[in-house]
Amino acid sequence: MKKLLSLLSIILLCTSCGIIEDTEEEKFKYVYVLKNETGQDVQITNDTDSSTQTILNNFSYECSYTIPESFVGGLCGNFVEIRISNTNMGFRCHRAISDFENLCFIDDERVFTRLEGTIFTEIDTRVYEYVLTPELLEGAFELPD
Repeated sequence: MKKLLSLLSIILLCTSCGIIEDTEEEKFKYVYVLKNETGQDVQITNDTDSSTQTILNNFSYECSYTIPESFVGGLCGNFVEIRISNTNMGFRCHRAISDFENLCFIDDERVFTRLEGTIFTEIDTRVYEYVLTPELLEGAFELPD
């Protein structure tokens, strides 16, 4: 019993003096929005949920996650495909350099970061948006099946 009390006293002493600190970073929710203003419907697929969503003109695709502020983070997942509905034209973007297909509408790494050089604009605290425009679709690639 004496040993247990001694051990508890040492632990209490260490925590009260700040020797043992809670080093877990506060986490925040980050939201990424792709707004479709192309004049056409687009289909968006990402690897997070492996589903394809049709985004009507003037509507948005949104994804979010909760992470520490120090995490670089960007568009959810490691892959996104934006396909013009009822065609085989669009874009594929990858986070990993080893997966780049040169089918992204911009440098892949700019899609997957919120730091300097990102395509996203911070429209609210930790909410980032990119607008898909008709001009963007003019440069669409023929996508492999």
